[in-house]
Parts: sequence; C-alpha cells; structure tokens
Amino acid sequence: MNIDLASVAPAQAVVLVEGMSDVAALEALAERRGQMPGSGGICVVAMGGAANASRFLDLLGPHGIGARVAGLCDAGAEGYFRLALERAGLGSSVSRAGMEALGFHVCTADLEDELIRAVGHAAVEQIIQAQGELRSFRTFQKQPAQQGRSSGEQLHRFMGTRSGRKAQYARLLAGALDLNRIPRPLDRVLAPRVTSSVTAIPFGRRIGIADRFMQCPIHTLAAAESGVFVFGATERGGTGRHEGDREVSGSRSRGKEVEPQRF
Repeated sequence: MNIDLASVAPAQAVVLVEGMSDVAALEALAERRGQMPGSGGICVVAMGGAANASRFLDLLGPHGIGARVAGLCDAGAEGYFRLALERAGLGSSVSRAGMEALGFHVCTADLEDELIRAVGHAAVEQIIQAQGELRSFRTFQKQPAQQGRSSGEQLHRFMGTRSGRKAQYARLLAGALDLNRIPRPLDRVLAPRVTSSVTAIPFGRRIGIADRFMQCPIHTLAAAESGVFVFGATERGGTGRHEGDREVSGSRSRGKEVEPQRF
C-alpha cells in the first residue's frame, strides 16, 4: 500500500521519537488522558534510531511536506536532533532551551529512566511481579555485572534484556504514572488532542509524497480520518536478536548497553 504523506500535513504536529517503546509510552499516556482524535491531531513517528532524524525531518519538515515537527529523544541522542534541526534550517547552534522552543524535548537520560524515576522503584518491581517476571529480575540482580549498581540501574538494564520488553514496560509504566507527575519531556511533547487508537499495518510498506518515496518499515498507522497518525520503524539490516528498539548480536548493541545473558 502507498501512503501519501500529504495526509500528514493537517496534523497539529509530527512528533519524532527514537523507537517503538517511545510510541508505546506516549500512546498509553494519551489514552489515560482521554485525549480523543480529531482534526489537526498528532503524528508520532518512530524513526528506528536518532541517527535517522535528519532523514525524517527532511521529509516531514519545512523542506518536505511542511508539517510542524516536534520530537522526543534520549540525552545521548540530543546531538543527532541538533544536527537535524540545523540541516533543516530551523536553527544554528541550538541550545537545549532553543530545542524545547522548537518542540524538541530531551529526556534526562532516556525514556526508561524517566518512567522508572516517576513511578518509583518499589512500584516498578510490583509491575514486574504482576508480569510474572520478578524471579527473573532477582536472578538478574545476582549477576556479577549488577553488583554495585543501584536498583534503578538494575531495573533499567533488566528492561533491555529481552526483545520487546522495553516497549512492554514502557506501556505498563506509563499506565501506572500519577498523571500529576508525568515526566516533563513526555508531558510537553504531547499536545492536547492525542489518541492511541491505531490500525496495524505490516512492516515494509512504501510511503511517499508526490514523486518522492521513502522505503520505511511501518508498524502502525492510525485511521487517516482521525487526524492522528502513529508510525513505527525499526533499524535495518542484521540478523541478531532485538533488544527493545535496537538490534543486537550477542552482548553488543547499537547505542545502548545490554547484558550478555537473557532472562
């Protein structure tokens, strides 16, 4: 199926995020807030890594379809977003405050850190227990590599030790947040009219605008008539297993540390 990106143009904003765990968290928060879809909604785009920010901003921003683009990223990815903003002509030597003024928000460390701190360590462990994974977490904590690390660091790393676990817990932790204590970057990047209602679309679809087409693996797309669109992309290439939003092989990952043993 060809999806004309011109349909994104009426959106209130296109929010660029790194991976599907970010989409899961924003979707869950929007659903809890009761933010219904409507004309001029929000388009949340999972880019498959911050290194793709320039490509997505070029396609969707002022040199592409001209949508108002915002974003959410990890602290370690801030440089990619700064470069993308400069290349798009949206600023030069943009400061953190300048990025926020443009709608781009940076997590203190990353999404998982924001959620774990906001929910609280004890409550996160209760959520893990409810998922039947507390025993695995306790075993993980006993590993030599985890000795000397704080409980928050252990929780953070545990969520990256199995494919899909990051997105799973991103949604669960966002669902457990006190709505009066939503982490600032997540709160600011969500506009008033956001919805989590989506329709699944298989990976590997081609999307384009006019004569410009970009091959992008699509995970989900909300019904076009809602005015709210949620795209998801994964990194290309490789045959290793996936650790959350990033592909890894063995104990090495692209961009984030993972533990060598799977639980």
